[in-house]
Amino acid sequence: MTKEQKRNPFELDTKTVRADDWPDGWAVTVKKFTYGEKQRLDGLLVAGVELSGDQLANSQAALAAMKLTPADMTRVANQTLLAGIVRWTFALPDGSPAPLDEETLLSLPADYVQFIDDTIQEMNPTIGADFPGGSGNNDGDGQDTP
Repeated sequence: MTKEQKRNPFELDTKTVRADDWPDGWAVTVKKFTYGEKQRLDGLLVAGVELSGDQLANSQAALAAMKLTPADMTRVANQTLLAGIVRWTFALPDGSPAPLDEETLLSLPADYVQFIDDTIQEMNPTIGADFPGGSGNNDGDGQDTP
């Protein structure tokens, strides 16, 4: 972008995508998170958790101190997905628009959700960067990658 083409930071930064194997007309629009959305999502991870200075310096120690359950991580993942989706053009079997909610999200094929999640992560590469020891570059193995 040239200096004259800078985007107004208060305009929603979105990207509409579709996977090749999705039905015709199906697409999803995702967005770049605002600072407030990022803070809310980060807050879901650390709600009610007190961390020592040593734990803050070590992401693995911080995760262990949080004692996050798989249900906690699923809740955060679902909220992150729903926060990142602006709209979708998915349809129910009867042809009516599929509601953009957690129930519908959970009923989608896993590869659809992975594609959406990958696109949201691409739009928001610093998700988790403010988390103790985090870089926002996590490839799913529990370790931050450079």
